[in-house]
Amino acid sequence: MTAPTARATRRFAALLFTAIAIYGLWAIFLSVHTIVQQAPVRRHLWLALETLRQLPTGDAAAAQRSARLLVAHWNQIYPHNPCGPGPAYVLAQDLPAQHACMVSVGVQGDHLWVRAYDTQGYAMDNIYEALYPPPPPQAE
Repeated sequence: MTAPTARATRRFAALLFTAIAIYGLWAIFLSVHTIVQQAPVRRHLWLALETLRQLPTGDAAAAQRSARLLVAHWNQIYPHNPCGPGPAYVLAQDLPAQHACMVSVGVQGDHLWVRAYDTQGYAMDNIYEALYPPPPPQAE
């Protein structure tokens, strides 16, 4: 078997470099696209986390009432789910099977908790959102 010619080697290297460059540009595009799509969900989660920080703890019944009131209030502020039809905030027990771009509010004992779901319906990391909050929310 003969060794490849210099021209064939250069052509292969150029083809490989082009494929890597196209893949890299596509990955950057998808990353930016995902970040832009998830910005509204991050604002929704930020609002929920900021509100929960300011709430005093109470008993379980008060937590249930607070959860319902907060979901209703937040849905007035952000009436649309950025990923499609449905509300932006739901109670954890009412979380639909398709829950992309939603924030669920749950009650555990006398504590409220929130969980955001990204554009694919996967739970987002509340710790990251608390450390690196998005810009302050503005009404839609």
